[in-house]
Amino acid sequence: MSEPTDPPPATSAADKPISLPVAVGVMGLILVVGAGLIWKYLYHPPAPANAIRTIAPQPGSPHVAGGPAAKDAGIPVEALKAIAAEADLPDGLHLTSTGTLIKAGDAYLRVRGMDSYAFGFFTLSEQEWEHGYLSQGVRRMLTQDDFAKELALTDDQRARLEKLPAAPAAKWPQADRDRLIALYKDEKSRPQVVAALAAYAAERRAADQKVMAERIRQFRSILTEKQLARVNPIPRWPLTPASSPSTPDRAPRGP
Repeated sequence: MSEPTDPPPATSAADKPISLPVAVGVMGLILVVGAGLIWKYLYHPPAPANAIRTIAPQPGSPHVAGGPAAKDAGIPVEALKAIAAEADLPDGLHLTSTGTLIKAGDAYLRVRGMDSYAFGFFTLSEQEWEHGYLSQGVRRMLTQDDFAKELALTDDQRARLEKLPAAPAAKWPQADRDRLIALYKDEKSRPQVVAALAAYAAERRAADQKVMAERIRQFRSILTEKQLARVNPIPRWPLTPASSPSTPDRAPRGP
């Protein structure tokens, strides 16, 4: 009579061999996920949360577009298209989804509710863009010692920059705003508001651009080319056959 033998030890799930199809599937998944992460963070890094997305103008339409993407701001794409199309409306008064728009050439007056008014221009000229980024760069040099040191700003340059004429005010003077608002509010004078807005906006923009041109001239005479290039936020756009002839050159220009 033979002696009883012990039963073979049970095989745990971890000791069981993995089938070839499962192994191939897991390896493929790892490769796909790894490649996706490398693409996202190495070759296509995410933009900062407050990044501005600029759109190059098309021929005959020098509009400047920027701001968060529609999905980030919660604004429907169709609403954004409607806002962008306002610059192409004929001069006059127009009812919009947010109120009344008074358009006069490149200028506008927006009326929202009973006492909410906004004034401005639909487009931004190349000179205004250049003045804006140079002014911002100089402001940083004069208020942030680390930035001034990084750009090797000299005491003489600082003194000359501090003596520059003041930049044009971003907001229209309240007296001029009140005059245009009064024209709009009065039913009898309302038809005059478009012509009044056009005349005032043209005069104001010409005066502002004269000041900007002088400030740009002095910026470029005080700062070196290396310093100017450091504060320019957008590099030169390549001009290819597919590019628009009106596409602006963002690179610093010589004096």
